[in-house]
Amino acid sequence: MVEENLAPAVVVSGVKRTLEQYRQAYEVRSLEALAPLYAKGGGIAITHQGKSYRGMASVAEYLNKLLRKSEYIRMSLSNIEVIALSGSSAVAIANINRAIGDGVTTVEATGVLTLALERSKKHWVIVSEHFSYPPRH
Repeated sequence: MVEENLAPAVVVSGVKRTLEQYRQAYEVRSLEALAPLYAKGGGIAITHQGKSYRGMASVAEYLNKLLRKSEYIRMSLSNIEVIALSGSSAVAIANINRAIGDGVTTVEATGVLTLALERSKKHWVIVSEHFSYPPRH
């Protein structure tokens, strides 16, 4: 963790850069591009629609499986709100529209993405990710 206390505007711009890299990495379906955006170690957690993946090994396995089975991924983030908790931690909340296709079937989801981030030596990294969308009736 970095000790330096950053101004909220600097936190917001840094976190937004990480979110754009996150979106781009998903769209090119690159685990190599996604991996550096996540904190290393056992504390990382991803929760998508009621399923949790904890620890880097589990998160990497989940991401690798998702990316391998997808022929394409399209993602847009809007109404991004970044809350600076300190100079080295923040929460980002955004509306997300995501379409994942395997060449036969496309699954589209619109919901909310919540990320908890911390500042590493180089950039902001995701410590926790939660994605949910309302059920269709």
